[in-house]
Amino acid sequence: MLALPALLALAALTVRPAVRADLGSVASLCVDCFVDLPFPALIYRPGAVDNWVAQLEERSARPDCALLVAEASNQLVGCIEVGLLPPPPLGKAARPSEGDEPYVANVAVVPEARGGGVATALLGEADALCREWGFDRAFCKVARANIPARRLYDLRGWQVCYLAGSDLYLCK
Repeated sequence: MLALPALLALAALTVRPAVRADLGSVASLCVDCFVDLPFPALIYRPGAVDNWVAQLEERSARPDCALLVAEASNQLVGCIEVGLLPPPPLGKAARPSEGDEPYVANVAVVPEARGGGVATALLGEADALCREWGFDRAFCKVARANIPARRLYDLRGWQVCYLAGSDLYLCK
């Protein structure tokens, strides 16, 4: 992982489209951030990472999906996915839609780089990608309990547009 000097180099953060060689690192980061593994996790983690790689490969082959990665000091420090999906139900009713809209997913940052602007940079690039695709809005799903993520989206102008159990759908 990143040492303190590498964290200081986040000013040299770059965000770029992922390449095939990134998929293992992205999958590992996403499993660590999003997957609740049964005990003992060490036994189940390799399979979970392999499954995540397969999903990333499948989505990466689609023209309506993009995977972006953030790097600092030649190390992957974060990722974000953008794809086109039907908007959430109430969001669609509140904002008429004529089809799929950009869905932002799997915003993940290595623990050592959190709070350093990585997620903000990734969301900025995702916004730019959405505009490039011809959209001025997007949506995402966040766990209600994920206060740091909710704060990040709130600061970037996202608003709750639909409640679904323990999740919130946010729209921008």
